[in-house]
Amino acid sequence: MLSFSRPGCVKTGVEGCVFAFGSTTGESYLFIRDLADGAQSTAQLVVDLATNETVVRKVSRHKKPLDSAQDLTKMRPDREARILAHLNDIIRNPTEPLPESFTPRWTTCISQEDLPVLSSGPNPKLECTRVSYWKLCNSGTLGDWLWGYGPDWMPVSMVARCIAQVSETLHVMYTAGPECIFHCDLHLHNVFVHFDSGSPWALPDFYLGDFGLARTASETKAESEAIYGDGDIAALLDSPPPGAAQLNHRRRWDMARFFSTLSDAVRFPIPDIGSVLAPPAPPTPPSPGKEPLVMTKQETGLQRLLMIIKFIDSQDQLLAAQNPRSRPPSLVEVVREAKKLESAALIEEQGSKKFELFMAPTREKAKGMAKGDPFIFTGGQGLAPGGRKALAAKYGDAKIEGPWTVMECE
Repeated sequence: MLSFSRPGCVKTGVEGCVFAFGSTTGESYLFIRDLADGAQSTAQLVVDLATNETVVRKVSRHKKPLDSAQDLTKMRPDREARILAHLNDIIRNPTEPLPESFTPRWTTCISQEDLPVLSSGPNPKLECTRVSYWKLCNSGTLGDWLWGYGPDWMPVSMVARCIAQVSETLHVMYTAGPECIFHCDLHLHNVFVHFDSGSPWALPDFYLGDFGLARTASETKAESEAIYGDGDIAALLDSPPPGAAQLNHRRRWDMARFFSTLSDAVRFPIPDIGSVLAPPAPPTPPSPGKEPLVMTKQETGLQRLLMIIKFIDSQDQLLAAQNPRSRPPSLVEVVREAKKLESAALIEEQGSKKFELFMAPTREKAKGMAKGDPFIFTGGQGLAPGGRKALAAKYGDAKIEGPWTVMECE
């Protein structure tokens, strides 16, 4: 257990030094390791000294120049924190009743603050650095999973649960409040995975995260153009938003981006919904040297579910073209069908060797991430040329983003 052994010194069981972060709300955190780099922020794993809980620290890449620390009071509220606070208010007081058993899931912000920090370099200037702390989703993102395992390894029950939970969340965002809220950046690396149950057969939960580009339906086209005007962020994304000249154009992007995520999670093609109603086409002979694709019963059910989502996405595009202010189509049927498929597929997959080979390492990884130890440098390690402390002192936020201090540990 981490604790203060004496003023300015942390009890870790190892002598040396640690990198520490303080917050205006009184919490103290210790650096564990870098976690991820995004278009808008960098993320680090840190441990809360009071609770010993591993959490995520996010530091904004966009620094606003300040004439003085008093200018912090003039800063616009952080978009992500504002949208999430609005969503949480809607859940407490929805203008439309939530469907029974619907549970929206998005990442939890612990705290957020704007800090005055001197930039590094020969001519340091005062800048505003935004720092926030978040509850950890202990299994990374859906993108990490697909990158590590590929579509052949994803159990159908898990893909179905992801569809159900993401669709639940989107449906609440679109219908529960006085106006729609759109995520606007819903790709596979912004769907976070978290194991909660200790059962070896329990599936994880899926949370929407990174709401830095989110907006309400009433936010203007001018604001949208301001976000994408310089092209820096758009260039880092897979594709530009469709229909960029229209109000609410990115409402279609949520469904389209999520659909492309699902397409990456399966090993079979997803035809249009109309092909189900048409007479069956003659089977296509396999390519020379390639075995024909044989789909399981569960994969066939998943294919039909994805076809429904593809159809709803096309309907949303038509609605948006006719009336940009209309709400997207209901996702209640998608949630219902996805939950039925999840239950049926899980019965078939539980106990199989393939399911066990997938679940065991991912659960172990989740346990390891949740029990991270602080980074400790000892003796001259941190002070030596090229050592972590020397590099951080020389390059500042290029090595450890955001303000930090060094504390002794023992």
